Amino acid sequence: MKKIYSMMTMLAMMLVLSSSTCSGSSDDDEINGGSAPSSSFSITYDGKKTDVELTEWINPIFGNGGSKKGNYFCFDNYPLGKGQIHIIFPYSQYGENVQPSHFPVGYSDFDEDATDIEFISGEFSGWYGEYVSGSAKVTANDGKYITIQFSNYAFEVERKNSVHTFVLNGSLKFQAYLYQ
Repeated sequence: MKKIYSMMTMLAMMLVLSSSTCSGSSDDDEINGGSAPSSSFSITYDGKKTDVELTEWINPIFGNGGSKKGNYFCFDNYPLGKGQIHIIFPYSQYGENVQPSHFPVGYSDFDEDATDIEFISGEFSGWYGEYVSGSAKVTANDGKYITIQFSNYAFEVERKNSVHTFVLNGSLKFQAYLYQ
């Protein structure tokens, strides 16, 4: 009888532990103000939407990579395979490198402050553009990673009388690789 009782107690404890670890709350929820970022992201390119399930594949980083233009949020345009997107915070406006601390949780001036947007195509051609509409907001920043929630964040890039439109939706976690 003691064995049955101890096994039942053990099972009850396992159930309690498993239900508490599977509850809806996590450290990420608390860091992000109660809402965890979405795990998916979409890029709409000239009206064609593509969902990206594993955002690590698009290699989101924050830095300058030796750019003479300024610091930028950069990501590969995977799965479209077209190139890289840079949302730039230019030296001409800031006069120096923009540190990760410039982007506290709640920062949302990606329309006013990121005055340059660039698309580097697969042929290494520069397409230069600007913000059109939508929003982007920092939801987490620990100095090593900056998470941004994009909501219909649209921009257009142009080169030689050709124009492409991008729309970003979802959450991306950018590694601040130069600042670690």
